Amino acid sequence: MAGTALAAIAAIGGLWAQAVASYWTQQTAKDQLEQSREDSEREARSQATQVSFWFEGQGTKSLVLHVMNRSSDPVGRPRVTFRLRIFSDDEYKPDTMTDAVIFLDALPPCTLQTIESGQLRTRTNGKLAKLPSRFLWVSDPYFQFADSGGRLWGRINDHLVSNEELAKSVNSRNKADKGVPIYKRVEVILEEEPKRSSTPNCEDNAK
Repeated sequence: MAGTALAAIAAIGGLWAQAVASYWTQQTAKDQLEQSREDSEREARSQATQVSFWFEGQGTKSLVLHVMNRSSDPVGRPRVTFRLRIFSDDEYKPDTMTDAVIFLDALPPCTLQTIESGQLRTRTNGKLAKLPSRFLWVSDPYFQFADSGGRLWGRINDHLVSNEELAKSVNSRNKADKGVPIYKRVEVILEEEPKRSSTPNCEDNAK
C-alpha cells in the first residue's frame, strides 16, 4: 500500500512538473513571437521614420515646401495634399480656398527637396496657371509615400502612420467638413525641378 501511494504521489508530481514545463514553454514561444513581431514592425518603420515634410512662410507670398528623405534608400510615389488659402487682394472679394495635391518624383536617398510657391502651377481642365502673387496659407497637410519595400506610409499632424491609419484620419476629417463650403480640388504641379541638397547626418543613418 505504501509503495502504491508513493508511486501515485510521484506520478502526480511528474504530471505537475510536466504541466509547469509545458506552460513555460508555451509562454516563452508566445514572448518570442511577440518580440519577433515587434522587431519586424520596427524594421518596417525604420526607413519611414526618416522621411518627413514641412511648410515655411505661412501667411506670406513666399510659401516653401520641404520634403526630406534622410534614409539610405529612395522613397517612391511621394505626394503632398493640403488645403491652400489664397488671400484676396480685394476687400470685396472672398479668399480662394482650394484642396491641392502635389505629385513628386521619387525622392533620392539622403536628400532634402525645397519647393517654392513660385515654382508651382495649378492645372484645371488641362490648363496651367501660376499661383497668384498673394498671401498664402496651408492647412490640414498630409504626406503619402512608399518605402523601398513598396509599403505605403503617411505623415499627418507630424506623426508617422500606416496608409490605413492615414485613410481613416482623412475620412474622419472629411466627415467633419459636412455642412461647410466645398473646396475646389486642383492638381498642383512643378514647372521646374525642385532644389536639392544633402541631408545632415544621413551617413550615420546608412550605417
